[in-house]
Amino acid sequence: MNQPLIKKDLRIQADQQVQSSFLIERFDIPPTSCRKLVIDIIPSSRDLALDCLLIYDSHSNVRAQYRHVRGPKHIVIGEEEIESSTGTVPGPLPTGEWVMVMRSHSQALEPFCAYRYEITVQVQEALVGDQEN
Repeated sequence: MNQPLIKKDLRIQADQQVQSSFLIERFDIPPTSCRKLVIDIIPSSRDLALDCLLIYDSHSNVRAQYRHVRGPKHIVIGEEEIESSTGTVPGPLPTGEWVMVMRSHSQALEPFCAYRYEITVQVQEALVGDQEN
């Protein structure tokens, strides 16, 4: 694995406004021979749930879709179905800006509290012998 594209803590603030429960994170896939995209989402509390989690590639195609996510989530989006997580769309991983959208489950949030998610996004490049001519 290379250095993470993203490794940060993200906060979702719960209050009376619906838009505050949404989080949009953008990240760039560099122009390399990317074979797998690995995303780890670790909430600050195991009781914290995501109502939905969507990942779009740089061509605006949905590449991962999850509902009612509880606890940590490990996602692999690969070129081949066998190496990809359930809930993802395998295939070529285009370079450019990808978008991850998360919405917190409003019933799991206490009013006026902030919850943290640790997000790590990494690419795994194809080995020289794995590339097709």
